[in-house]
Amino acid sequence: MTTHVFIVNEGTFPAHLEYMFAGTSSGKQDTNIALLADIKRVRSGDKVIFYFEGVGFYGIFRIQDNKTSNGRHVIYYDKDNYCNGDLKRKLLYRVLIEPDEVYPNPVSEWDALEKLPANPRDIIWSLIYRKLKAGRGCSPVTPKESDKLIKLIRENNTGQIRDVSNLTWRGGKIVSISEMRKQYDTSQATQVIIDDMLFAKRRIEAYLQAYFTENAGNPNLDNSVFAEICGKSDEIIWLGNEFYCGVGMQKIDVFTITNHRKKQFRVIELKTAIDLGIHKQLERYVKWCREYLDETNQENLQPIIVIPEPDSSKPSAPELLAVSELRTKILPSFNREFQAQCQPVKYYEFSFINKKIRFNAVNYEH
Repeated sequence: MTTHVFIVNEGTFPAHLEYMFAGTSSGKQDTNIALLADIKRVRSGDKVIFYFEGVGFYGIFRIQDNKTSNGRHVIYYDKDNYCNGDLKRKLLYRVLIEPDEVYPNPVSEWDALEKLPANPRDIIWSLIYRKLKAGRGCSPVTPKESDKLIKLIRENNTGQIRDVSNLTWRGGKIVSISEMRKQYDTSQATQVIIDDMLFAKRRIEAYLQAYFTENAGNPNLDNSVFAEICGKSDEIIWLGNEFYCGVGMQKIDVFTITNHRKKQFRVIELKTAIDLGIHKQLERYVKWCREYLDETNQENLQPIIVIPEPDSSKPSAPELLAVSELRTKILPSFNREFQAQCQPVKYYEFSFINKKIRFNAVNYEH
């Protein structure tokens, strides 16, 4: 279960509460694949905390159980629905929520982010980095960070709101009101599916990332190579993307925590073109995970690379030569250097057949 932090302000928060949804904005743009990839990571039952900039963090809500027949969670593209004028800002992508454990008062930014604990590992780094970078409306926090944030919200309140049948935000607090809850109208909204978009934009990495966040844990893909990469539907316990891991703003493309027979941390780097410097990214990610994620160790930290399959019809092409160097020199060298830090890199290639993406595991060390 992942906890997602959505940004709100005085023009959006009341509508979020009154209509029970969360959404992401991109100014005046009508599409934004990065925002879509972010919100596509939500799953039924995930927790939602709202971050009111300059005020603090409010919670706790959860994602409604709202799936399509193919196992994906429903994300609405709903750029023109201003909720009968109650919403003061365009929010492109939206997801329905419901009350979980709702408290009236927020925990302040100072208490959550700026009041430094004795141990640097206890800082909520995900949100510190998000705040430094800004511009992201839906951010994942790690399980440990989520536990801390929820604990702070609980401690800053004397009790939950008991009547959550209709809520709004007034006077700096979430409050219960007597009016009947407003119904979110989904009749004019579009359900956004990535597959066709990915085929058209196959060389743009953000679309590949959106495919991963949409389909990770999809039970219909449990028997596919794709599930080998991310984990099966009954294995994934946490899903993140564009996960900040350093003040230099390095970001892990897709990050899953799985738990089948044992817990595993899967650091997944996606490329839509061959990149011989990919091992340098993996080095930073592995070092950061070992430094700041308490549970990671040599046995459970798994780096994974996903890159395009080279065109074998052109045996002299630079792309094929680059892939050969990556397989035979760069990755084996990385594995030797980091054998005490993580598992050997798993390597996958993808291609498109009949407008569908296909993944193939490559045993590069033999």
